[in-house]
Amino acid sequence: MSDALGTLKGYIDQSEEAKKPRILLVDDETRYLARCSSKLVRAGCEVVTATSPEEGCSLMRGSVDGFDVAIVDLVYPDYQGTEGGTWLVEQIHTIREERGYDPAPEIICITA
Repeated sequence: MSDALGTLKGYIDQSEEAKKPRILLVDDETRYLARCSSKLVRAGCEVVTATSPEEGCSLMRGSVDGFDVAIVDLVYPDYQGTEGGTWLVEQIHTIREERGYDPAPEIICITA
C-alpha cells in the first residue's frame, strides 16, 4: 500500500490545487478499502471504492468526470488467478479509449 501511495503523492502534488484527484479504488478486501481510502482522502483525494471488477467497471462507465487514477487489485475470489483484475484493467483501457480521455487515467495494479 505504501508504494501505491508514494506513486500517488507525486501525482497529487502535480494536480491543480482547485481539483482534487479522483481515485477509483477496487479491491475485494473491505478493510483494505477503508484503510487505503482514508489515507487517500487525508492526502487530498476524492475516492470512490468498489469491491468487485464488475462494480469498478460500472463506476468507471458511469462517471461523468472520469477518474485520474484507478488502483486495481488483481486477485478476486470468484476468478481464476488474476483473471478478474486483468479483465478490469482491459475494460478501463477500453473506456478511456472510447471517451478519449486526455490525459488518460493512470492504472496502478496491486495484490497481496
